[in-house]
Amino acid sequence: MRKVYLFLDFDGVMVTKFSSFSEFHEGMEFDDKCINTLNQLIKIIRNKYSFSLVISSNWKYELTKSEIKHMLIEIYNIDISENDIHFTKNTGNKYNEINSFIDNLDSKCLVIILEDDPLPRNLNYFQIRTRSEDGIRATDDILNAVDELIKKQ
Repeated sequence: MRKVYLFLDFDGVMVTKFSSFSEFHEGMEFDDKCINTLNQLIKIIRNKYSFSLVISSNWKYELTKSEIKHMLIEIYNIDISENDIHFTKNTGNKYNEINSFIDNLDSKCLVIILEDDPLPRNLNYFQIRTRSEDGIRATDDILNAVDELIKKQ
């Protein structure tokens, strides 16, 4: 079965201007609509492929990997097992972090969701860019874009 790696940044993807206050970690307030979109996205990918979620922005929030897994699964009810959540190495440069992670992969079916400017050429093809103010709130657009990107690979 084909394996899809979904790289996820938090700022401008899950954290938007619509985010509500979180007692768990200030600044890490996820937008409820983005949580819903992420859960739908995971469900759709898992129905067709093997799946891993790769977090590429945990260094900014000074949370441990265990705390982030707990937050995703227990606080935000993301429908994923701890074993399917991975992290890039924290270097402070997400492009290098992503490159380093994918260098060790056999299969490279990638989806990279970031709100940043375009990634370098070798990663740009796999990127779905979001706007910082609304992240992945446009559920249908995000689901369609991810489906098309996976089909092209």
